[in-house]
Amino acid sequence: NVFGEFYESPIFEDYDTVYVPKTLMLLIKQYFKIEGFGTHESYVPPKVLSMNKEHRLAFLTAFLVDEGALYDTICFRVANKKLAEGVRKVALSLGYICSRNLVSNNRVGDVYGFSISNFSAARLLRDISALSKKYPTCNLAHKQKDLEYIAGLSRHSGPQRNPGCTKSI
Repeated sequence: NVFGEFYESPIFEDYDTVYVPKTLMLLIKQYFKIEGFGTHESYVPPKVLSMNKEHRLAFLTAFLVDEGALYDTICFRVANKKLAEGVRKVALSLGYICSRNLVSNNRVGDVYGFSISNFSAARLLRDISALSKKYPTCNLAHKQKDLEYIAGLSRHSGPQRNPGCTKSI
């Protein structure tokens, strides 16, 4: 950990609250030239897309832990279109198969996002596992088992055609 050893965890027992030191936030703002971290003003800085694979994967992992939903697929949904598009670009830059940008509406307003294909789930899990071996604090935390489940799903659980056969109606 480049910030030294923490004697108290910045993550509270409810796993929903993380306190980040103000100094660190100021450094991030200055380095990435970000004005704020609010829901509608956040975006993926262009500098993130030019970083090496490990840094982009660490970014995607952190976003997955914070904003991702893992059920039978890997979904990202946020109220900020520009942020959703930026995170999708990061996922694509890492070689993961992604859906197109999606928009839906809930009782509060529009929700933007995308999904990472289950075809990419096993590779995403391997990549994050390798990253967390090198950097133990960069992991899926409470979402590890969910991604393991998705990665283990059969990609061909539906009826199979015999080789050389086309669809029949």
